[in-house]
Amino acid sequence: MKKGMILLFVLLLVSFSYGLDACCERDNDGNWCQYTDEESCDSNYLSVNTACEQTSYCEVGCCYSSDSGSCYKNTPRATCQAEGGTWSDSSACDIEQCTKGCCTVGDQAFFVTEVKCKSVGSGFEEAAVNFDSTIQTEAVCLESVKNLDLGCCVTEESATFVTREECSVATTEVVTNFTALGFHESMLCSNELLSTECAKQQTTGCYNGKVYWYDSCGNRENIYSSDTRTSYNSGYALDEIDSCTISGAEDETCGNCDYPQGMICGADENNIMDIGEYTCVDLTCEETYSNDASPLSGELKKNGESWCIYDSKVGEALDTVGSRHFRHLCINGEEITEPCTDYREEICVSGELGEDVLVTLEALNLGNGDYVEAACRENRNDECSSCNDATLGISDQYSCCTNEDLRDCYWLPMEGAICEENSDCPLGYECDGEKCVDPEADVDPGVCVAQVPDGLKFWESGDDVCSIGSTTCTVTRRLGGFSKLLGGRDDPEKWKIIDESPDGCTERNWVVAQNVYCRSLGDCGAWYNFNGDVGTEGFSSTLFDETFFFDMDQLTVNDLPDWGYMQS
Repeated sequence: MKKGMILLFVLLLVSFSYGLDACCERDNDGNWCQYTDEESCDSNYLSVNTACEQTSYCEVGCCYSSDSGSCYKNTPRATCQAEGGTWSDSSACDIEQCTKGCCTVGDQAFFVTEVKCKSVGSGFEEAAVNFDSTIQTEAVCLESVKNLDLGCCVTEESATFVTREECSVATTEVVTNFTALGFHESMLCSNELLSTECAKQQTTGCYNGKVYWYDSCGNRENIYSSDTRTSYNSGYALDEIDSCTISGAEDETCGNCDYPQGMICGADENNIMDIGEYTCVDLTCEETYSNDASPLSGELKKNGESWCIYDSKVGEALDTVGSRHFRHLCINGEEITEPCTDYREEICVSGELGEDVLVTLEALNLGNGDYVEAACRENRNDECSSCNDATLGISDQYSCCTNEDLRDCYWLPMEGAICEENSDCPLGYECDGEKCVDPEADVDPGVCVAQVPDGLKFWESGDDVCSIGSTTCTVTRRLGGFSKLLGGRDDPEKWKIIDESPDGCTERNWVVAQNVYCRSLGDCGAWYNFNGDVGTEGFSSTLFDETFFFDMDQLTVNDLPDWGYMQS
């Protein structure tokens, strides 16, 4: 019994003398997924007292990188993520991204994984990249590209310039008339070595946007050049990059049309070419639709450019009733119109390629640019009214309103209340001798409205929108004692205004300002439609009906901006 008790004591002593081991997501030396003593674990990362294979953060799997095109088996998750890779729980990398197949980049082929294919292809922006996982061997992969080689296919009946795959003659054979039957890679069918009946460079035609020579048999040859000897290339196919360099549209010496520079093969309507009926036509839109309200209209546009067209002046709540935004494009020399979503649910904004993104009002009124692009996008004006929260100061209201990362709003300046002293102003405002101002604000008083108000649908009344602009002018007048005695009740001049709220609300300029706010809500108030016709029925006031104290007529076109301004 004593020996057993001593042995137990020794075992317990040894057990407590060892430190606890753990799986460190990262240890103090910067190594990932290390099973070591717990004190060596970096405290900024995870650790647990178990084998790393049993943790979620160090579970082994497949790590692949689209940047490098590599796949690594049995890689811990943390190690993979630290290296910027993508982790999958398939430790053998038995996943689609890491399965080998045939990758074609342009006319080259590689038997690699899909991620490697994408990595290689990213280095050739203009080349077509394709990955075919159904091809299982490198030999078949390489043969698939070889079948796309171009050359002359000579049979006993004809000679055609096609791909190897399209040629029905498998082997090359010279027959009695010295005609070489079979597929002849990179050779033109008019090559004298083939002894065909095809005569070289008989006419021209269009292929892939460029002007090519064609032989008497109708086979495509090399890109057209007035230097016929060089362009014939001794009867062999000449790469595009080695062909002539074009100086511009309708270059009579070269057919190597440059589409990115605005040229494409087309009919030679101006009879520029000495041979053939095709030339590199100009894809610019020389004449475009013009109106004074659209700063970018009516100018020459390059192929691919897009710009905005408006019915009348836009922004700052000036869009007219029934107006709509349009996007115009120049595509292959033709001007195309794309309407933005109606009722101004979308607005058209412009910018210059390669330049900073413009703020909304500038993007609505861009007047020039080397290469302009436009887009119809959502009209983000839903939250403009929320910026008028009375609990916010004017500065905060203004900041909320002009945050164009979130909304398309406009700070509509409003005249401050007329005053003589501070007691005439609302709480928090002071009198500067003429009007009430916010001493804490660095902006003029105003209200946040939509930069481009939504249109109202004609089958809906719109009262719920327009009624937001309704307001009340309260006026208190007093007749002096002597005036009462002397019969002054019938003389409006004897009734003195002792209080009005808001201040100045009996003046016509205040009424006109209320109409500005009213029309900023949508197709409300007295305003123009997109044809320039004025409608005043949308604005009414009992001030117009009261004739004893006031002599104020209904709003007219004279109370609105001039239509010429709206079209400029």
